Amino acid sequence: MKHKFPQIRPHPFAKVFRPQTAPEAIDLVSKLLEYTPAARLSAVEAMVHPFFDELRTDGARMPNGKTFPPLFNFTREELSVRPDLIRKLVPAHCETELASRGIVLDSFVPIPLDELRITLD
Repeated sequence: MKHKFPQIRPHPFAKVFRPQTAPEAIDLVSKLLEYTPAARLSAVEAMVHPFFDELRTDGARMPNGKTFPPLFNFTREELSVRPDLIRKLVPAHCETELASRGIVLDSFVPIPLDELRITLD
């Protein structure tokens, strides 16, 4: 017995969210909820989306004025997932902290993906 999913017309996100919702927010949500898995954003691709650009500015603060917790203290393993996105992911003002832990972006060598994989053996 095959199940056939009903066809549901999409409802534009611009009508779902408030009129003052940032276009970047609507774009991010639409890309995260993409039906086709291959077209859907991965977690690291979501982190480099323009919606989060404000968090990468030096001196960025929360709406209540408090400082953010460390947002860019990535490990070598985390940066190895998509090394092509490192320059977009890590703002220049955070490179010193990474370098203090031995992660120098200019000479970063990612861990091969087969070494990052977790096996159940």
